[in-house]
Amino acid sequence: MSRGPRFQGMWEHLFRLAQVGMNHYGGAHFRHSGEGRVLTLVAEQGAQAFGNVLLDVGANTGDYACMALDLTGDRYHIHCFEPAASSRSLLTERLSEQIAQGRVTIVPKGVGKEAGELTLYSPKPGSSVASLYRFDPATRPWEGNTEETIRIVTVDDHCAQHAIARVLMLKIDVEGHELAVLQGASNMLARKAIQYIQFEFGEAHIDARTFFLDFHKLLSPNYELYRILPDGLRHITTYTPDLEVFHTTNYLAVLRSPERRQPL
Repeated sequence: MSRGPRFQGMWEHLFRLAQVGMNHYGGAHFRHSGEGRVLTLVAEQGAQAFGNVLLDVGANTGDYACMALDLTGDRYHIHCFEPAASSRSLLTERLSEQIAQGRVTIVPKGVGKEAGELTLYSPKPGSSVASLYRFDPATRPWEGNTEETIRIVTVDDHCAQHAIARVLMLKIDVEGHELAVLQGASNMLARKAIQYIQFEFGEAHIDARTFFLDFHKLLSPNYELYRILPDGLRHITTYTPDLEVFHTTNYLAVLRSPERRQPL
């Protein structure tokens, strides 16, 4: 009887509460998502051999970069990738002091699987949900439409051009294009040259036709995967279809090493 129509509203409510408790829907605001704790963890436990380069892919107007600078001082040299002109203008103004100090590098490009040009869609200039995919109104309705042709670079090419042999952390928030960013880092991943990877997974991946399984297959051979919580991490030991939750959630991939015998 508990599976009958009478109880479905209750189960659906409890199902949503369970997802909130698991920090699904938790990537919407960086100050409450647990991303700050990850930055502190990386600063404390990051291997010296990986240097201090942080790649902020999808920097928008600089909220994440500012948090990284506030929490870790001058430990990171941050490369902020932001292809949208309006967002990049605000980003550059906001971080002008750190740019002058050489602590931040602004990269006026998007990041993907291969170099070229693509169309960026957004509801308005400066939007934090600009995407390389047209969102279906059923997944994420918005009013207005702005289109902009942007240049795309790969992580591999950027690192080669700037003589970056290793990356301490790669943070990716690009509204559905996260997997393509990782595919464009195939050489760095094959060399195990990126120690930490933070990526977002959510509604935009419905429009991108990407599953969490794709991330798991790509990363799990060399990385431990975790769901980021406000006050810690949840280790993902194996893949199950239950992981296919299309609500904004941040995940952390940590490069396996002989020195780390236990998960974080």
